[in-house]
Amino acid sequence: KQWYQRRVRADEGTALTQFLSNCYASSNLTLTWKSGRDPCSDKNWRGVLCEDDISVSSITLNNAGLNCSLDPLVGLTSLKTLSLASNSLQGTIPDGFSTLPLEVLVLSNNKLWGTLPNSLTNLNFLTLDLHNNNLIGTIPALLVSETDYLDLSSNKLGGFLPKTFGDFVADSFVNVSNNLLSGNLAFYATPTNFTVDVSCNNFRTVQAWCANSTCKLCSRN
Repeated sequence: KQWYQRRVRADEGTALTQFLSNCYASSNLTLTWKSGRDPCSDKNWRGVLCEDDISVSSITLNNAGLNCSLDPLVGLTSLKTLSLASNSLQGTIPDGFSTLPLEVLVLSNNKLWGTLPNSLTNLNFLTLDLHNNNLIGTIPALLVSETDYLDLSSNKLGGFLPKTFGDFVADSFVNVSNNLLSGNLAFYATPTNFTVDVSCNNFRTVQAWCANSTCKLCSRN
């Protein structure tokens, strides 16, 4: 068992340093992430937390000057929290993220492009924050109905909202503003127990749909 745990940590250390090797990053990060070292037994890995000192469960590196792709992080098989907001991350959101036990994914204020992988609906997100990127395509159905905090604002998402839009968890927060979404909101359940922002899209009947809710509007509506 100890051999297996050491092997897991070594593999995760390799995934982390591979991720970093493709990045420009702040100097204090490159000084603490060292190839060949164990990210769980070596407590100096900035932004990295481990569960029971066995495997990496959390990475928080907001505003760290990262400008690479996310692909190597798919190798972190126990990752529950990934927060890399306000960097310059590029590329697409890996489809392989669906194999991780992610509960919190914060990639806002980056330069990510491409579509939202349908496979993300296999995860049980508590928080999914992807606002202010260059994401295109449509919004997967289950993604909007089973997430407590969902922010997809300020992207280039288009088409119609999923039919499940409106079937949210009580007290949840949903923001899809500043996209290219369209359609008639009268076909969706009126929001009564969650906060929603659908402003600055191409919807019809926005004001009527939001009349008795916490909806936000903008001049385009």
